[in-house]
Amino acid sequence: PPVGLDVIAFDVEEHSNCIWDYLTVNGVKYCGTSGPAGVVPSDGTMTWVSDGSVTESGWKVCWVAQPPSSPSPPIAPSAPPIEFQVTVGGGGWEGEVSWTLTCSGALIGSGGAPYSGTLSAPPGECTLDMYDSYGDGWNGDQWEGAGNTFTLDSGSSGSATFTLAPLPPSSPQPPSQPPQPPLPGYCFAT
Repeated sequence: PPVGLDVIAFDVEEHSNCIWDYLTVNGVKYCGTSGPAGVVPSDGTMTWVSDGSVTESGWKVCWVAQPPSSPSPPIAPSAPPIEFQVTVGGGGWEGEVSWTLTCSGALIGSGGAPYSGTLSAPPGECTLDMYDSYGDGWNGDQWEGAGNTFTLDSGSSGSATFTLAPLPPSSPQPPSQPPQPPLPGYCFAT
């Protein structure tokens, strides 16, 4: 984005139509104590006019060169799906148990008890919805997967949320960028 003018000081002869002393930027005259702060010179020029009869303290306006546009970083490929083992069971009344697993908005798996299988999901937030058809909880049955263990202690339904995280990258991270020198700029003054 273009960089606007930085008005350090601005005090020139005042007039309602800026006819005696004025600075022109983008066709607009500035006089008195209202300088062109933040204005982006569209054609890169400013014009100073003075009749020389009344002298105020003057003005100082700086303009920093526009930083070069940096190339957009490459779009990182989406993380590969994560595979994990799921087991459900270990308690009583397994026939009453059912569940669904949704990760990043997509249904990943569902089943009852006993259950044992491998699921695959993208990294992100997962919600396990647990159901008991009799309404007295899972009676010791547990859902185990992706390093988590959940159960439905009581009632006919409940849910648990967890984050499925990718493994850390195996390659070293690139070094950080060195500090950049300040941008060249220009100051103009009377």
